[in-house]
Amino acid sequence: MLADARAWDRPGQLSTYAAVMILLRDLREYLVTLDSVDVGYATEKVVEAEWHVGAMFGLDIDNGLPTEQHHVSCLGSLETLKNLLR
Repeated sequence: MLADARAWDRPGQLSTYAAVMILLRDLREYLVTLDSVDVGYATEKVVEAEWHVGAMFGLDIDNGLPTEQHHVSCLGSLETLKNLLR
């Protein structure tokens, strides 16, 4: 969804942003219920993903990084989360 949304019109990008942010918020809430993962580290990865998604769509500070870098970094944060939750 994130990769495709970069080529969509602005309303589609904003819809994707909203959907991803809701999913990340729900994931953050779920993380605090777990005993088997480092919740602090996992939460840090969620926060990173939130920032990269916002920067990717021009809704957060991009620190001068190109959109593609934010896309890759967001996917990296999500991959780390996936591995933590296994």
